[in-house]
Amino acid sequence: MTSLFIPFFYIVEYARHLSLPSQQLFYVLAVMNAGGVSGRIAPAYLSDFLGRFNLLTPSAFFAGLSCLVFWTFAKSLASLMVFAATYGFFSGAFISVLTPCVAQISDIRQIGIRIGMLYTIISFP
Repeated sequence: MTSLFIPFFYIVEYARHLSLPSQQLFYVLAVMNAGGVSGRIAPAYLSDFLGRFNLLTPSAFFAGLSCLVFWTFAKSLASLMVFAATYGFFSGAFISVLTPCVAQISDIRQIGIRIGMLYTIISFP
């Protein structure tokens, strides 16, 4: 789970490495966070119709794929913004759908314990 936030930590430094104007550096992070907001709302709503696990796997896959495809080849402000929006959306979807997946497979009396165990286990890198 910690690795899910690596792009959030390093996207501004990467933009600085590309020698982008200093006024635009933090817009990249803002676009990533805006993608995360929409990624937390839309897939959570869709998961009621399509299924929680049916959205969890593709969102994790596409978050990783966007790092491999978009971030690796991002050399301009436009391509970095595309990566930021895409990754923000899919990482937000993963975060928002993870807890309902645990709740779906748990007894009502054990939801808190299992969610606590989940975040304890995934907090280690």
